Amino acid sequence: MKSSNDTIKRLFEEAEELGVKIHMIESYDQIKYEIINLFLDHPNLDKSICVVDSENYDTQSLSNYLYEKGFDLLLPNEQVDYGEFIENLKNVQVGITSVDACVGETCTLIIRNRRPFFREVSLLPPVYIAVVRQDQIVISLDDPSIFKELKGESQITIKRA
Repeated sequence: MKSSNDTIKRLFEEAEELGVKIHMIESYDQIKYEIINLFLDHPNLDKSICVVDSENYDTQSLSNYLYEKGFDLLLPNEQVDYGEFIENLKNVQVGITSVDACVGETCTLIIRNRRPFFREVSLLPPVYIAVVRQDQIVISLDDPSIFKELKGESQITIKRA
């Protein structure tokens, strides 16, 4: 997928309308500082975070950094009991995952079900951080490149109202 400046501009406009904050970052390391700033800006949040393994950031480095800064971490893996994980996730303030795609015209994140724990981490904590690469942003669901990226995993059906 290829994002244009118009697509990114549209994403920012939609995000602003929805009250969603977007931070453009230049490097993986900058994610660490954005997370720290989030907690500084919201001192009422306790320092608990769930980090799901991702190709969009260095999970090990991020987890080590947050641990050193005194965060309580929930790090799911495929061996964990699902029910126990969900109970622990209910006590986490911030969830962080990557996504498969982002639709600029609606500020919609696409997370395929094949990824263990991604949906749960994006929905249960009160604060969610999605790490989206610029090449994962498309203008709309009508953009054919989104299906090239997502094909092969499962049937994709979009129903329009």
